[in-house]
Formats: sequence, C-alpha cells, structure tokens
Amino acid sequence: SLIAILFISYSSQAQSDAKSSVFEGNDLETFSKAMSVNTGDFFNGDKLTVFTPTNAAFENLSTEKYVEMPSDSKLRSTVYYHVVQGNLKSSDLKALIKEKGGRAMLKTLEGTTLTVSENSNGDIFVVDNLGRVASVSEPDLSQGNVIYHKIDKVRLDELCKKKITPWLSKEKS
Repeated sequence: SLIAILFISYSSQAQSDAKSSVFEGNDLETFSKAMSVNTGDFFNGDKLTVFTPTNAAFENLSTEKYVEMPSDSKLRSTVYYHVVQGNLKSSDLKALIKEKGGRAMLKTLEGTTLTVSENSNGDIFVVDNLGRVASVSEPDLSQGNVIYHKIDKVRLDELCKKKITPWLSKEKS
C-alpha cells in the first residue's frame, strides 16, 4: 500500500519532470503554458508525437490575419491540433510521406487532419486546415513517451479567424 502510494507519487512527478524538461529553455515555453490549461491527461503514458510551435510562432500570430488564440476553454482543442498518436520520428514521417505519394495525412487527437510533406532538401512541412505551412525546424526531440518536432507556426482552425489577441495579450503582461 505504501509502495503503491510512493510509486504513484513518483510516476506523477516523473511525468511532470518530463513535461517541463522538454519545454524549459528550448524555445517552447508558450506551448507548455498552453498545454497546462486543461490538458492534465496529456502525459498519460500513450505514445504521442507533438508538432510543437516555438515561442516565436506564437509571437508571430499577431502579424497574420488569423491572430486570436482561443479562450482557455478552447485551448485544449488548439493544443490537440498539434498532437497525433504514436511515436513518429522524422524518418517515420518521411517514410509515410513517400508511401503516400508525397504527403501523409495524420489524424490529430482533436480529430482534425494534419498534413505532412517533404521538400527536395528533405525538410518536413506541416499544413493546417487553413492551408498555412509550418516548417519543422528541429525534429526528433524526445522525452518519455512523447516525440516533439519544433515548428515555426501555430496550427489553427476556423475558430481562430479573428482580429484581436486576448490570449496573447495575457501572456505578454
């Protein structure tokens, strides 16, 4: 009984440490903050791949026509637009892209489609439902059950097509 309590406590701490160690000091803190809003079950042991926007990707939203991040109640959906089941390293993504004839469609945890493709230089790109293209700037970061690929844009959907930035404004203050 005491051993089970200690194990559960250690397991929760290990998941928390895994989450923080990947994001801290790696230009991914803004996405980490977004994940912390109503996504407590994110590190539940499933093998996942996350296309993780950099801090600059969030800052650059204000220069795009789709600039409003969703309210906290919709933030979970936005985070899950970046996550797919399974551990997919860049070599796995490239194999899928080749197998599918130049682009692979992956289902996100939110249920939308994420499209990945590769250029002639071997760079991987991610396209969101609005047709916005994000480059994978640093692939294959891993921690525990999750593989992360840094991307230079935040994946958005139709809910984010507004001209104000209340969520980003909160972050900057």
